[in-house]
Amino acid sequence: MIEGARAAGAARPDATGDDVPALVRALARVAPPGGSTALDRAVGIVLDGLAVPR
Repeated sequence: MIEGARAAGAARPDATGDDVPALVRALARVAPPGGSTALDRAVGIVLDGLAVPR
């Protein structure tokens, strides 16, 4: 998945297929208080960080 996004110029050139699951696992361990809304927001922030800077 990330390789296709990288090839299309939508993901950082240094992002790898191992990054997404590793980041999601890390977030699951330190899920912010506030339930699923807070976790959804945190996941969105992390995934935005994988995008190509504009």
